[in-house]
Amino acid sequence: MQSTQMETTIKELIQILIKENQWIDKLVEIGEEKKQVIILNQVQELDKLVQKEGALVAALERLEANRFKTQQNLAQTLEMPAEELTASVLLEKAAAYFPQWQAELNDEVERMQQAIFKLRGINAENHELIGLSLDYIDSIQALFNDEGTGTYSENGKQQDDNQNRSLNRVIDKKV
Repeated sequence: MQSTQMETTIKELIQILIKENQWIDKLVEIGEEKKQVIILNQVQELDKLVQKEGALVAALERLEANRFKTQQNLAQTLEMPAEELTASVLLEKAAAYFPQWQAELNDEVERMQQAIFKLRGINAENHELIGLSLDYIDSIQALFNDEGTGTYSENGKQQDDNQNRSLNRVIDKKV
């Protein structure tokens, strides 16, 4: 591959990274929206966002396959295994061969790393919120479906034979 072809491939790689970063930014936005709908318990809206997220991930996977192919071409040109052409090695090679593209390539790689870190954090928060929501639903369901002895005292407390303690029942107290 000639120097101009290699430069063209590096420019192509930068364009792919720019597009990937745009898609990742959209995933971050959807993650933030999902957080709000989880908090507000808007299940239908959450389902719509999950579908939208799936479409974005599919598009991102196509870009990632294209990026990998482009990176393999660069590795072949540099006569090295594609697995060894990591982001840091790629930045070193760009600085050595095409310093005019190194800054932009570095910016896009850093932007991607930051966006992925942010997306992971948002996904972890959303996972925790969903877990808390499910725990809350379980506890509410347990209050309404308590399967104790069925023996009540006069102040709305149920005697629990299994644990020898009394439970306050929200819906069984006299007003």
